[in-house]
Amino acid sequence: MTKKESKLLYFFFTMLLITGLFRGIPLGIRYYHQGLNDIELLQSKAERLDKLQSKQQFWADEYAKIKKLEENRVKQLFSAKSRELVAAKLQTLVKKIAINSGAKIQSSRLPEFKDNAQWLMITQNMSISGDMSSIMAFVNALEHSQKKLIISQMKIRSSRRILRGSLSVTAFSQKNTKVDDL
Repeated sequence: MTKKESKLLYFFFTMLLITGLFRGIPLGIRYYHQGLNDIELLQSKAERLDKLQSKQQFWADEYAKIKKLEENRVKQLFSAKSRELVAAKLQTLVKKIAINSGAKIQSSRLPEFKDNAQWLMITQNMSISGDMSSIMAFVNALEHSQKKLIISQMKIRSSRRILRGSLSVTAFSQKNTKVDDL
């Protein structure tokens, strides 16, 4: 190799080294910063995962509470294959409550139904009579019955010591539920 060729080769490697440094250093810095950003992202994800794991028991307990409330809500609803059966169950329950409380149901009208795609509302109108304690016991028993019963309207008149009046009891049923026993 001649002196001229070695100088040319030396110049070529020097230019290659300078070009590599000017292009390689920014790429190295960019790669280094990207690595730092990736490390920060992984650390934040790890912290978030730790927080979620620490709250896992809390959310499991909350889920259990919600499931229990849902089960209780379903137990408070009437269910049957037809709305007439739901109305019959409502009438039976109201009559049992009246007998147990000492109030007398003088007459009952046909139940009224209102429904949409998922729910059925049944309203039973009736005439009642009894003394003050039996009517109060009847109303209290309706409000605290195993099934959710709502007194939607109540009119009471007094003659001597006997109370007479009308009462509307409303109950709900979710459509497409399995049959349960009253």
